[in-house]
Amino acid sequence: MPANSPRSAALRRTLLPLALIGPLLSVLGQEDTTGLVPPADTTAAENPTTPIYTITADDLDSELGSQDISGILQSSRDLFTSTAAFNWGSARFRIRGYDSENTWVSINGLLMNDLESGWSCWSQWGGLNDVTRYPVIRTGINPSRLYFGGIGGFTDMDLRAGSLRKGLRGSFAVSNRAYNNRVMLTWTSGYNKNGWAFSLSGSRRWANEGYVEGTFFDAYSYFGSAEKRFHEGHRLAFTVFGAPIARGRSGAAIQEAYDLKDNNYYNPYWGFQDGEKRNSRVSLDHKPVFMLTDELKLDGRTTLRTSAFYSFGRGTYTALNWFDARDPRPDYYRYFPSYYEDTDPAQAAALTQAWQNDPAQGQIDWDQLYFANGKNLYTAENVNGVEGNDVTGNRIAEMSDDGIDVVSGDANIISGNQIGMSNDGLDWGNNTGGIFDTGGIRVRNGATNTLVEDNRIGFNNQGIILEGRGTEVCGNRIGVGSGDELAGNVGEG
Repeated sequence: MPANSPRSAALRRTLLPLALIGPLLSVLGQEDTTGLVPPADTTAAENPTTPIYTITADDLDSELGSQDISGILQSSRDLFTSTAAFNWGSARFRIRGYDSENTWVSINGLLMNDLESGWSCWSQWGGLNDVTRYPVIRTGINPSRLYFGGIGGFTDMDLRAGSLRKGLRGSFAVSNRAYNNRVMLTWTSGYNKNGWAFSLSGSRRWANEGYVEGTFFDAYSYFGSAEKRFHEGHRLAFTVFGAPIARGRSGAAIQEAYDLKDNNYYNPYWGFQDGEKRNSRVSLDHKPVFMLTDELKLDGRTTLRTSAFYSFGRGTYTALNWFDARDPRPDYYRYFPSYYEDTDPAQAAALTQAWQNDPAQGQIDWDQLYFANGKNLYTAENVNGVEGNDVTGNRIAEMSDDGIDVVSGDANIISGNQIGMSNDGLDWGNNTGGIFDTGGIRVRNGATNTLVEDNRIGFNNQGIILEGRGTEVCGNRIGVGSGDELAGNVGEG
């Protein structure tokens, strides 16, 4: 067809508008998806166990013996849970507003929450990472295989020997937090041909000084389990574990102390004694647990599990106390410059220089405490109710709250002290341990002619031990609780 023919010209007139309209239709046909709402994510509705936890073996090895909640909650994809489950907090915290008593912790199906407070104390099995490394954890209201679960969630650990991974594992780790070193050894046999399984684990964590100055950490842990599988549907297991811990604590202070020391980790609980650091707040804890668990499968859908356990032990906590003496705490409010700013600017300036330049300022002066006790001359009048029977000697003025130990000297006077008692006369609990493992008053052989009078000793403390020659005891109240006097004069040594 000739290019200039009438038919060719008509065809060009028809195709040209179509060529122009085609790109326009293509542009108009592209859908704008920027404003569309994506389909709803139904994962949470279909899977009631969310949030999902992504946990590796290394994550499970990150553990602190004193924590009140499992550190692996940090691995949660739930933003609130991972933020709230921090390790560095020195105070108790509440995930979603629920206290620790609402988060249940169980071992072999037995709830481990304290019967009085409801809190779970993870330090009871602290350091046993190898056998507690694979718990079942749910946050929020979720059902458990063994019980209903708490409204804050639950953690369930199966520590029966047959449920643990077979093998031998040893490890050594270093840290710069509560402790510096950890050594751990674990062995699990798996089931043998006779249906027996055994597991043993032990560890030690220690630090001569932790990250916070003046603190220390010394903890052991042990675990043992033996299990007999009679047949596929019947298992009987015995489990024992414990974690004795001794720890020097750190304490909170006011902002002025942190600013003066230029250290947000300033710790007022320690000082030097004979050239060595000594902490005044030492916690000692050991509560071993013994468990017996029987599991019987009745049919394909029903299993009967019966468990029993026994636990005992003690937890102690030392502190400073004083009577008719200056406050020995270094962060007492009268020892700060701010107390003298308006009344004595020169003293305020001197204290500021001391806090900033003298390392001893802000520490417990143990040597002065002992000196004050050794030079505190006191006269007790009318001893034993005898008119004119006055006794003069050195009187204890400052002490550690877990007891008084009279080692040496002549004519010492131990009078008017409260041991294991709060200021209102209520018993504080077991204060044994510390100076001489009695939690009362002990007069040693090196002390002679000591007078012990008018002291109050709580009913969980062991009273008065007399060894020194010529010791006279009168008017003391031993086994006191709520102000009741259960015993008076206990005799003479």
